[in-house]
Amino acid sequence: MLMIDGVKYELWTPPSEDDFERVVEKHAEEIFGKDAKYFDLKHRLASRSGIGSIPDGYVITLGDKPGVRIVELELASHSLQHIVSQMVNIINGIENPITQQKICNAIEDGINEDEIFAAKIAKAIKPVAIHRFLSDSFSNTLPIINIIIDKSSPVLEEAISKITPPPRIIEFQTFVREGVGLPVHAHLFEPAYQVPPKSKPPIEIPEPPSRNQLYQQFFGELIEKYCRRYPSRPMLKALPQSWLGFGAGKAGFWFNWSFRANRRFSVELIIHTEDSVKNKQYFDRIKGREAQLGIADVSWERLDDKKTSRVAVYTNGDIQEVMSDKLAKERLIEWAIETMKNFSDKFGTIIRGL
Repeated sequence: MLMIDGVKYELWTPPSEDDFERVVEKHAEEIFGKDAKYFDLKHRLASRSGIGSIPDGYVITLGDKPGVRIVELELASHSLQHIVSQMVNIINGIENPITQQKICNAIEDGINEDEIFAAKIAKAIKPVAIHRFLSDSFSNTLPIINIIIDKSSPVLEEAISKITPPPRIIEFQTFVREGVGLPVHAHLFEPAYQVPPKSKPPIEIPEPPSRNQLYQQFFGELIEKYCRRYPSRPMLKALPQSWLGFGAGKAGFWFNWSFRANRRFSVELIIHTEDSVKNKQYFDRIKGREAQLGIADVSWERLDDKKTSRVAVYTNGDIQEVMSDKLAKERLIEWAIETMKNFSDKFGTIIRGL
């Protein structure tokens, strides 16, 4: 019994060889490979005198190496003696050159009756002509002989192995759905060809995020936590850039979080009005009140060669290292939140009084 998704299937015994042959012929491609074609030539060959035991069919296989196979269909109900004697008679018959020629003619006639298959085989064996291909398939070495049977056995396999050349047995079982019968069925067999393994879809390795994408991710998390902890602070949109800032309460002044050179991260005040001279004056006035700030490790960057002046507090921080280490990222975000809160409160008071 066969179970498929919880449904029972029972082994089906073909009522006759003709019924079995119809099933096998329908599945020639699955048994022998893509573009294989089964030819039932019993009636055609029976009319040609001089041919002894006639095989049930012939299969033309294409693929990488086109060839011919001889097919003999048997039922497990047949006696062992019948199967063995039938195979011996078939082999003795096809070893005869005259018989081979008659078989090749019959197969060629069958091929020419199917224009589509005739075109396929002509393309597959080009530049060899079809008749030459068939003749070579019998004269060089005998074609592979396949016994297709609904149920094999060790006794049959041992007996067949003693025949020269030994035919190859293909057990082709059919299971029908319990209570339904042949309209719903499944076949179980080992193909006569090497089934290529299913190709696995290529593993798509995502591109690592760029530095700008990492900046945006980091500042997105930072500003969300900052505003959740201090709701009065402005909600900002993180952009794919190395800094994020907001106004300091006076035109030309703003507070920034920023990733800087030399693997540093800063909380900073930027002074950048339209007037370069005033920027330096503002910087000097703020620095003059350094003592009342109470903030340690402040870096006072007047930047005399530039229009902008900067006041900053630094800690270690490289965007790629931070984003690859969850704990390091959480620590830096926490430092950035609390440092900015203290920094912006104290500098903001001074700025508003300028």
